[in-house]
Amino acid sequence: FDDLPETIEKNTLASYIDSDQIDSWALEAMTLFADSLIIQGSGQQINPKEDTNRAQMAQVLYNILK
Repeated sequence: FDDLPETIEKNTLASYIDSDQIDSWALEAMTLFADSLIIQGSGQQINPKEDTNRAQMAQVLYNILK
């Protein structure tokens, strides 16, 4: 876990229409994950207030480890 993947495409948190709902304590990590394409949201939403399901978490872990 020392290195996260480098950005492949241009993906920023600002591109999601609900990014303003991310709590301040999570903003740095969410920015890093979005920029590294570890998280990709659903359409134009990142759904920061929704619960994460098992499949979504498995995809995040896969994206970190690949």
